[in-house]
Amino acid sequence: MQKQSLLLLDDLAQLVLACADCGTEITFGVQRGLPEANPTQKLSAMPGECPVCFHAFDASVREGAEALLRTIKSLYDADSASRIIFRLKPEVET
Repeated sequence: MQKQSLLLLDDLAQLVLACADCGTEITFGVQRGLPEANPTQKLSAMPGECPVCFHAFDASVREGAEALLRTIKSLYDADSASRIIFRLKPEVET
C-alpha cells in the first residue's frame, strides 16, 4: 500500500538555507519574502556566506532561494497560495 502526502503552499512557513560546511541554518519566513538588503550587501539580501564559518554559499543556491522566496511571497500577496498543492513522492508502507 502506498501513502500519498500533500504539501500545500499555503502551509509553508519557512525556507531554510543550510551551510554545506558547518551545517548552520539561516531561516527566512516565506510569507515575508526577502529581508531588506543592508548597505554592505549591494546585490542581495540573501547572505553570500555563512555567518558562522564564513564558507561562501553557492551562487546558484542563493539565486534559486531568492527566486523561490520572491515567487512564494507574490503568491501570498495575490491570495493565490491556497490554490497550489504539491504531491510528494508516495511512501511505500511496510
